[in-house]
Amino acid sequence: MGQTYAKPVRKRRRWLLVAFVLVLVSGVAWWNWPRGDARFVGKWAVAAESTSPAIWRLELKSNGVGRWRGLRQQLRGTTWVDGPKFARWSASGEVFTIGNSTGQRESAALEMIIDLLDQYAGIGIATEAGLDCRIISIEAGLICLERRHDGTRFVLRRIAE
Repeated sequence: MGQTYAKPVRKRRRWLLVAFVLVLVSGVAWWNWPRGDARFVGKWAVAAESTSPAIWRLELKSNGVGRWRGLRQQLRGTTWVDGPKFARWSASGEVFTIGNSTGQRESAALEMIIDLLDQYAGIGIATEAGLDCRIISIEAGLICLERRHDGTRFVLRRIAE
């Protein structure tokens, strides 16, 4: 009688590796898939009114992630108030939103993780109420917005890259 051998596990390993690579590639493609309005993508200086100096630097990426830093004007120039904050952004119809537009707080566990990232890695993630604005006008290199709850106007000026 001949010996019986166990079925080789190489084929199973190969299929597991193929499945893992497909999931990894799909995840990366989904994360980087363009979601944002192309007119908003880029770097912006944000001012409270058209004549005031910039109060934020805003960078909006095509995948729907935004990053901003607060600015403070001093005699010797502009300094950063705090580290960068990250948030989701979207523009649909006449509405532009960055950050948490629902007003709901994150879960306690997620808040703790976000605080740890901010404290130890310097990565700030915006969880507080976001900027929810009506789009007033869009021109080449200039966007005018009006905050929906109090009517404050903001002007975004494109920063050359």
